[in-house]
Amino acid sequence: MNIISSGIESNNKLLEYRFKLLNTILIVATIFALQILIVGTFALKKIDLNTISLSIYGASTLGLYVYLRVKNTHFKAIAILFLLFSTIQFTSASIVVSDDYMRFSWYYLVVLVSFLLAGRIVGIVLTTVIIAIVLILYNYFETGYTTISIITTINSIAIFALISYFYIKKVENDQEELNNINQNLALKVHEEVVKNLQQAQVFEQQREKDMKFATIGQMSAGITHEINTPLTYIKGNMEILLDDIKALKDDKTRGFLTEDITNVSDGINRISSIISSMREVTSSGNKGNNFNIYSAIINSLRLTYNRSKVISHVKINNKQFLLSNKKNDSQYIIKGDQQKIEQVFIVLINNALDELIKVDDFNDRLINIDIDSDTEYITIVFADTANGIDESIIESIFDPLVSNKYEKGMGMGLSIAKKILDEHNATISVKTDHNGTQFTMKFQK
Repeated sequence: MNIISSGIESNNKLLEYRFKLLNTILIVATIFALQILIVGTFALKKIDLNTISLSIYGASTLGLYVYLRVKNTHFKAIAILFLLFSTIQFTSASIVVSDDYMRFSWYYLVVLVSFLLAGRIVGIVLTTVIIAIVLILYNYFETGYTTISIITTINSIAIFALISYFYIKKVENDQEELNNINQNLALKVHEEVVKNLQQAQVFEQQREKDMKFATIGQMSAGITHEINTPLTYIKGNMEILLDDIKALKDDKTRGFLTEDITNVSDGINRISSIISSMREVTSSGNKGNNFNIYSAIINSLRLTYNRSKVISHVKINNKQFLLSNKKNDSQYIIKGDQQKIEQVFIVLINNALDELIKVDDFNDRLINIDIDSDTEYITIVFADTANGIDESIIESIFDPLVSNKYEKGMGMGLSIAKKILDEHNATISVKTDHNGTQFTMKFQK
């Protein structure tokens, strides 16, 4: 049966129940009418006004049943017609069959069915009509009922209708609440589907980027190797040249040349440190071995130095970061994938730089990285002096597609960083206000 075509919403269980109940009641009423008709006609061999009325009633209910089964429409109209036919039939029977003192009890059934099938308004109207019919029958027809019995019948019908009213009211309210829950659930499901589709699209874009970065990484590995070979040759020759300069007898010339060659050596050492960091980032590495996480911080700062030097001051443990900082000045050993941890640090540094560039005064811009340890954990804090993160996204800052960068960015950096840290059994938390943002990471030793 097509519930939709019958005018009943498929998500309304009460209307579905009413639809099925009406089908059942129609067929039961038809069988009941035909049964009495057969008994009266063939067994009692008696045809009177009540028998004729039952014949019409049985044919009417059968017609309503067939129409409802075939057309599957006009549910409420059919229910009201059935209730009217039933009321007329029971009223007719009450007039004709005067010796049946239980005949008014059929009205109770009509009242109950009216509330169940047609709702509270139709139930109240029909109850009022039935009470009026009972009063008319008592006053104008020979019913055999006393005044007390009529008053008791009317009160009983009214009480029965009142109970039915509040029962149906509760059922309808529960159904309305259930419909609201279903609508909200459908809305949430739709939102989740849209969000998942967006995530799938972003992940596909991220996968394409990863493939490009992998290609760039392979190229970088080759380039750094090609640069490193002549660089080593230059460094060796510079040391020889410096020794030759020191052997000069002219103090003035020796001083000038020594200063110049020292400046050149500093530049070569800076190139060497950058190349060394790039080689570590692009190498396959040992993903399950111990490594110095302080060295990972230095590598990350070196790789972002070209950008950070024009945007913000950068400090590590409250000391100004320089390219000449040694990677093994401090030892903080953890187990894991150094390249992935460096990726986390680069995400945090770049996010901080994106916000710090909005601060007007260069002297007010600062990234400070603190690293400390106790018996159980190594704690690393990335703090900046930017304007903070929007409070509305703090709770979901590590979710995919959540971003504080309205003009750019897909909101994937911190999500990926969180995933990497989870893989290393590390935690990350965030604090923010108008004076800046602080990310705190804890690594198990």
